[in-house]
Amino acid sequence: MRHQSHRSWQTVPSLVFVLTVIGMVSNAPPAEAELKFVPALVVSERYDSNVLFATGRKTEDFVTTVAPELRADYTGRLVEGSLRGGLVVGSYAKNSNLNYVAANGSLVLNLDQLVGRLDKRAKLQVAESFFFTPELPAFVSATAGFNPFATGIQPQRVNTYTNTASANGNFELSALTNLRASYTHSILRFGTVLGNPQQGGLFRTTFQTVNAGPQFKVSRDDTVSLTYQYQQADFAGGQVPGFTTQGGTVGWARVLNQRLTMNLAAGAADIQPTNRVSFIGDASLQWRAAENSTFTFSYTRSVLPSFAVAALPLESQIFKVALLHRVTDPLTLTAVADYAHNQSNVTGEHLLFRSYDAVLRLNYAITRVLTGSLTYTYTKFMQSFSSLGTTSFDRNQVIVSLRAEWK
Repeated sequence: MRHQSHRSWQTVPSLVFVLTVIGMVSNAPPAEAELKFVPALVVSERYDSNVLFATGRKTEDFVTTVAPELRADYTGRLVEGSLRGGLVVGSYAKNSNLNYVAANGSLVLNLDQLVGRLDKRAKLQVAESFFFTPELPAFVSATAGFNPFATGIQPQRVNTYTNTASANGNFELSALTNLRASYTHSILRFGTVLGNPQQGGLFRTTFQTVNAGPQFKVSRDDTVSLTYQYQQADFAGGQVPGFTTQGGTVGWARVLNQRLTMNLAAGAADIQPTNRVSFIGDASLQWRAAENSTFTFSYTRSVLPSFAVAALPLESQIFKVALLHRVTDPLTLTAVADYAHNQSNVTGEHLLFRSYDAVLRLNYAITRVLTGSLTYTYTKFMQSFSSLGTTSFDRNQVIVSLRAEWK
């Protein structure tokens, strides 16, 4: 019953979305407000070596996608924000039964000026994103923000809806001390399984996270933080109704020089009702090797929900390496590699997800409006469960795309 009492929070994201959109258009006089619409269109052709995410038997295909989107940027006296929505229409050359229409959207609001009317030391940002798709991504780019359901677990092709809403606040206690707090609410829902027999159970999941604590500027280049974290996961149809975690981390951020920055955090979390303590933390390093090159390494260890095979808490480890290099003014090279290791032993049966992902992309600015890109992606995924054995598959994709954006 303790977990079921929180399911009313599932309505929170849609309420945040509606209320904040109203705030975008009503908090500033027309003379002081600016609203700009930016339409965009992406057309791509993709070769996919395994469109069914199948083990052993691979089904290759060519996929054409057309993705229109519209972004509204708003700048007002009290509110700044961006609202984006788009569709993705996919057509398969050989497997027409897999044709689909997907939808996505996001909202980002800066409410610093609004809450500053109450206290100039306060700051607040809110955000929300959603997408409906038959291809839930195992990984997302850093620019998309953290998604607790895109941490290396790749389910079969299934109609999926996910929504994440967040609020981040900051209060300046002194010139050297800030109090920070954040709340994130995420939901994951599944519909019809497409193309491939179900590889394991899929579970409706709601996941909430609260972080809060002080941050201290101890020197010009060093910042220390103390963070308390509470998490709650609720499952529908799983062996357990959900789990909670409570814990904290100590963090250290340092500017090593003008080109190199480092972040470290370490702590522990108590997982209930399994009565297990897990190490949590993260580390990142960003190096601006030159004016036109940036290298980033990150590692995260956390406790996250398993929404496939078995509804359990997972001890998740994710490594990411990324390189961004501007070859010439119009030509940019991006290389990204991800590795995820998610496992749980809390029921006495070993559950493991392991995945690899490598992306190589060339972007070329053809004109001020038009950008072309060539992308190669390799993915390998493995899952193992004591009572079901081990399954795995890999996937190669080559994508040629054109993006037009009318700013």
